[in-house]
Amino acid sequence: MTLTQEQIEVICGIARGHTLHRIARTLRISHGAARKRLQAATRSAGITTPRAQAPLVDYAYREGYLAGLPPEPRSPVHLGPRLEELLDAYARGLTTADIVAETGTTRSTITDRRDLLLDLLGAHSPAHAVALAWQQALTTSGRQP
Repeated sequence: MTLTQEQIEVICGIARGHTLHRIARTLRISHGAARKRLQAATRSAGITTPRAQAPLVDYAYREGYLAGLPPEPRSPVHLGPRLEELLDAYARGLTTADIVAETGTTRSTITDRRDLLLDLLGAHSPAHAVALAWQQALTTSGRQP
């Protein structure tokens, strides 16, 4: 199913690392309207995970909806295999508990890696990290952007 322009505007805000409140203010809509657009986009993309923002950003880049969004200025980054694995997990919508179960590592290790990943990319959230990875042509969801 196709995403609407209104839905893409909300996804662009998420890809920039903005909160839903800030996105709503920027678009001059209510927080509830922004949330409804996000939920509709999630359904349209076929995303069923409760952690939908990062997978939705991944979907929007993969399907070309964010092709016109200028990359954020960042220094080039190289991610090691563990951080790439974590980035992929976020793009798939996995929770910390899911990642712990999948990788066999501890919650503390995953939290430390998340903090390192966000710091290296200059990201505000896992969804923002996924967006920055697409912008820098880093591996996302097992696919090369």
